[in-house]
Amino acid sequence: MFSEPKLFLEKFGWNTLSSYLCSRIQIMLSMEKFLLNPKASNAFTSEVMHKVVLNGVDFELPEHIWDAIDDAFGNYWNVEVGYGGWPDLNSAVTSISNWLQNKNIIFSINKIETIVNVMFDWIEQVPGATLDDDEVVIPHKFEKKEEMRQFLKHLEKENDD
Repeated sequence: MFSEPKLFLEKFGWNTLSSYLCSRIQIMLSMEKFLLNPKASNAFTSEVMHKVVLNGVDFELPEHIWDAIDDAFGNYWNVEVGYGGWPDLNSAVTSISNWLQNKNIIFSINKIETIVNVMFDWIEQVPGATLDDDEVVIPHKFEKKEEMRQFLKHLEKENDD
């Protein structure tokens, strides 16, 4: 815009320059992206999935909303679909939306769909997270395991606070 920094300073002053630079730094920090590897041993964990989602969406996702979505998705994946079942976008979005409504959380269905798409895209890359088409298994669900996962997650959060 200006060929010399001196012209910028003369026109706008130090305070304006300082404010502008601080706002640009804040924007850059808020858009921080994470380098993630779907082949890492922890690729299918809540913490990694949270980073994957933050990388994949272009809207703000408050922590309490993410926690509720994480619980809802865990319930969908481990209980509703279970091992050997077939997840799909529509049922996942509906399940998460219903979970949030039951928790009195209002969140856009379009944003839920975007988040689920990001999650499914990631899960497809994680070795062993989904079954191959030729695998035959006896489907079963993990209600108790999911209940324990959510309990421990929330216990850890309480201890961190």
